[in-house]
Amino acid sequence: MMPLKGCQRNEYSYTILIQGLCEAQCVREALALLLMMRRDWCSPDSHTYKFLIDNLCKEGMVGDARMLLEEMPHGGPVPSREYNAKIMGYCKAGMMQEALGIKELMEGNVCRPDDWTYGSLIHGRCDGKIDEAEQLLDSAVKGGFTPTVVTFTNLIDGYCKAERIDDALRVKNNMLLSKCKIDVNVYGKLINSLIKKDRLKEAKELLTEISTTGLVPNVVTYSSLVMAIARLGRWILH
Repeated sequence: MMPLKGCQRNEYSYTILIQGLCEAQCVREALALLLMMRRDWCSPDSHTYKFLIDNLCKEGMVGDARMLLEEMPHGGPVPSREYNAKIMGYCKAGMMQEALGIKELMEGNVCRPDDWTYGSLIHGRCDGKIDEAEQLLDSAVKGGFTPTVVTFTNLIDGYCKAERIDDALRVKNNMLLSKCKIDVNVYGKLINSLIKKDRLKEAKELLTEISTTGLVPNVVTYSSLVMAIARLGRWILH
């Protein structure tokens, strides 16, 4: 016990211990310490709640996170990061309806969903419901949201995993039209998917496109092309 070791129990010492337990992925122990903190008439502040809510969501313990979010002292509007942490937890747990419900709660409390919000939701929807993921993005854009490379990349990744390469290429073109800079990782996903479909000519065209943008293809991208050429017995890099 802290008093026996010369350490006074107060809000600060409890918060430090809770943070340490969260960082050590001992979230249940951190939650138990929160109860002990209350029994000692110490009031947890927003920092204490933040450590717990973030890590409870990461562990998929979204029910506990919701209760803490509701009782958390905000001193004003709930910041978007608190909603986003919870949305990410629901998405990781495969509880998309609950995640969308938090988004609605977020909007109802006049807190605008941001790139992290839509990034988590789209990533969650891409697991078997890729069309709904794109519908969600379209709706967000109509509401004034500007997609970023993270949002587009999640959608492209979902289409590539679903082996819908033409849709992935369409999203890539939308990305260019929106003036969103494509990075080498996005090109890598597309090239790998094209190679899997034996569409080597298009893969080569994307490799050329990378050069025109000033990006440098990484080792993985070149290795994929070399392996595909060796497997199919075709030489297109001339």
